[in-house]
Amino acid sequence: MAGTDVIFESLNKRGNALIVRIKQELVSAGKQASGSLVSDTRGETKISGSSVIFEGIAPEHYIFVDAGRRIGAKAPPVKPIQTWIDQKGLDLNAFAVAKRISKKGIKATKIYTNAVDEFQKGLADELGKDLVTDITKEINKSIN
Repeated sequence: MAGTDVIFESLNKRGNALIVRIKQELVSAGKQASGSLVSDTRGETKISGSSVIFEGIAPEHYIFVDAGRRIGAKAPPVKPIQTWIDQKGLDLNAFAVAKRISKKGIKATKIYTNAVDEFQKGLADELGKDLVTDITKEINKSIN
């Protein structure tokens, strides 16, 4: 296998494991109200020039689940809240929910941040080990 192929496969494997972990933690934390946060969080491994890139993709509102929303911040848009209320079949006033979020804030979960930080720790070493393993296999093939 060529070096880029090894890095691609290794990064793809680890990136997909990262996405699985994030989805599991979202479900464990009860953060799947409409289901879109879990179902629409995904990753893509790409080759761009001489670089291999893993890109995490999530719905826009992931930032509020991850980082929270500070107390006293401007009220969030009512339309997504109304959609969530409708999906859940709740008897709530979307404007009142938005006002309450503005007043009380939303507690940060750091699910995405913590998972990505852990993913990045030691990634270079792991990719290096995969490359060394592949190079060793290629050398052994050429010797035999």
